[in-house]
Amino acid sequence: ADMIQALKDEGIETTFFSELILGLPNESAESHLEANRILMDLGAEVFNYNLHLLPGTEMDSAESRERYITRTGWRLHDNAFGVYDGMKVFEGQEVVLGTNAMSTEELRSFRFIHFLIQFMWGRRWYYDFLQLMHNTGTHPLDTVLKVVDAFKADDGEMGALYQRFRNDHNLENFQSFEELVEYWSRDQNLERLRDGTYGKLNYLYTYEILLDHFDAFNTLLDETASEIVSELPDVDRAALQEQFRDILAFSRERRISLTKDQDSLALTKRQSFSYDLLAWRDSGYEGMPAKISSSARFDYEFFLDDRQKEVLHRQFEQFRSHNLNLTLRKMSEEMNAEEFFYKVRPTGAPAQTDVA
Repeated sequence: ADMIQALKDEGIETTFFSELILGLPNESAESHLEANRILMDLGAEVFNYNLHLLPGTEMDSAESRERYITRTGWRLHDNAFGVYDGMKVFEGQEVVLGTNAMSTEELRSFRFIHFLIQFMWGRRWYYDFLQLMHNTGTHPLDTVLKVVDAFKADDGEMGALYQRFRNDHNLENFQSFEELVEYWSRDQNLERLRDGTYGKLNYLYTYEILLDHFDAFNTLLDETASEIVSELPDVDRAALQEQFRDILAFSRERRISLTKDQDSLALTKRQSFSYDLLAWRDSGYEGMPAKISSSARFDYEFFLDDRQKEVLHRQFEQFRSHNLNLTLRKMSEEMNAEEFFYKVRPTGAPAQTDVA
């Protein structure tokens, strides 16, 4: 925290990037959640990884395995496959599935939580939503946990997505490397690797939601916000719900918009809101967004500057593929999260959308 403040005092604004490893010796579910909570309080972009065992390291020793590890499994190393002279070749990782302080079920339960932390908070797709919820007294991590519960309870589109995620997560838990090779050697499974419909789950499901289930996910968030707001004492619940709906609409407009042919970007667009969300963001999320009157609207322009246009165009060309989800996943691995969002400024009268 002192380092971040020292940089700010020097006028240096930078992203605070952090990584946590799940499954280390003596770490409990509670201590892992608390570590995420602390990093989120510092504004960090949090990435969580599962511990895997590297040959020759101390954690891979017989003593460490006996003392700290109760179960391991195998998963495919990302994109580590190929067919050479007719032979199917795969590279796997041995991952820790149970420890002396965390059961297998506890450890497994974090996979979807980690995804939502990265999607909503770390990569900033719903950072404003979580900050607004924080200002009502609900920590961003607690909001994420509420959203996880909503996924589990949903019997529609979001529930089906949650089940697909769990099924793909099962492919990170083979009992042996041989079992992993046998599964991915099957033609239909190998084709998933080749066509990009399987890969890093966090990015795969990030863009499945953004490209194919955006409205359903926003509805889930709206319902989650309503549930949380309904339990808050001494608040104007109707006004709070209106603010959350405004911030969800704002988040929709901020993300870069591909045209229908998925080949070019909308360079600028305009939208109006009931609350001054831009001033609230510029204040560092102090308090709650302001509203002038019941009829006043705040008009904003969402735009790409020249540098951002050049970066996005170059990255689209570099990673262009038949699979837009795959293209965006590869871009995400190389780019700062903020590159995927329009810049915003106040504007006057509404304008037509321009396309590159």
